[in-house]
Amino acid sequence: VKVLLASGYTQNGTAQQILDEGVQGFVHKPFSITELSEKVRKVLEE
Repeated sequence: VKVLLASGYTQNGTAQQILDEGVQGFVHKPFSITELSEKVRKVLEE
């Protein structure tokens, strides 16, 4: 299962700990539809 994390936390904090556990991608809130679609596409291509 591929996971894309959306969080208001920075990657330097709690979100980085989650990414280290195997989450495939991260998008920081607030995000645009364009940014989200690019991240989703990248995760799906991996």
